[in-house]
Amino acid sequence: MRSFGVHPDFSLGTMSYFATISGVDLNTLHIAGVSFTPANQTQDYVRRLAGELGDLDGLPVYLVDDGVTGTSHEIIGEAIEVAYSNGDLLGTRVGAVLQLCEKTGGVFRVWDAGAIDAQWPSQTHRCGTLADALGQLLSDPIQWEIRFASTGARTHDSSDSNGHGA
Repeated sequence: MRSFGVHPDFSLGTMSYFATISGVDLNTLHIAGVSFTPANQTQDYVRRLAGELGDLDGLPVYLVDDGVTGTSHEIIGEAIEVAYSNGDLLGTRVGAVLQLCEKTGGVFRVWDAGAIDAQWPSQTHRCGTLADALGQLLSDPIQWEIRFASTGARTHDSSDSNGHGA
């Protein structure tokens, strides 16, 4: 995996970032440098989570695949590098994916496989607007664990009235 060196103390570590889009059919949609791979055609790790992600975020579930690592690592790493430099995330592949989800009502979820625990995905920061998602990603450019579902989009949201939950 590529090492992103925007800051001397910055490292994505040895684990990978994963991102999924759920709840919309992406078969005819395209973003340059991004593959939308059905979860049942990905590595075992994602396949094992696909049922839970489908229950939380809707079906079908796609891995936002960087086409290199079998994960989303390169796509997320690129965006983290931009965020760490206070750059414009809308110009990255993550920005394009977020805009696609805003347009289609798809649910975007990103997490660090090395940082999840038994509380995941309930501790994932939930975002209801594109601005909120971008703000959250810029506020902590090293630890990204978000769920973006555009307000008004039909989702399988199981949160309580305080916004806690998936």
